[in-house]
Amino acid sequence: MTISQTQFDACMQAERDRFVQRMENHLRYVLPDECSALGDTGLRELIGVGIDKAATYGIQIEYGVAKFITLMLMFGTDFCNAPEHPWTRQVLNDTELDESACKGELLYEAALEHSRIEEGIDEDDE
Repeated sequence: MTISQTQFDACMQAERDRFVQRMENHLRYVLPDECSALGDTGLRELIGVGIDKAATYGIQIEYGVAKFITLMLMFGTDFCNAPEHPWTRQVLNDTELDESACKGELLYEAALEHSRIEEGIDEDDE
C-alpha cells in the first residue's frame, strides 16, 4: 500500500485541524477572558502560530504544544523572547533536553515557579 504525498498532507492537515479545535475548547475553558478578548479568529490564529513556534523549539508532542500555546495566551505571543521572562530561555535553549523530556511541560512548570516567586509564595507556606 502506498500513500501519496497529497494523501499524507491531507491527513496531517486534518489532524492539525482536530488539534486546533481541541485547543480552542481547552483554552476557552481555562482562560475564558483571554479567549474572549481575542475572538474566534484571533484564537485560531494564536493556536496556529503557537504550533509553528513550538516546533521551532523542538516541541511537537501535543501535550507540550498545548502547554506552550497556553503560555502564549497567558504571557503574550513572544513570551519566550521577552526580557522579563528569562526563565523561558533556560528551558528552550537547553540542548540536553529532547522532546521526550517534554520541553513544553518543563516550560510550564518554570512559568508556575516564576509566578510563585513574583507573588512571593513560598512552597513551605502552602
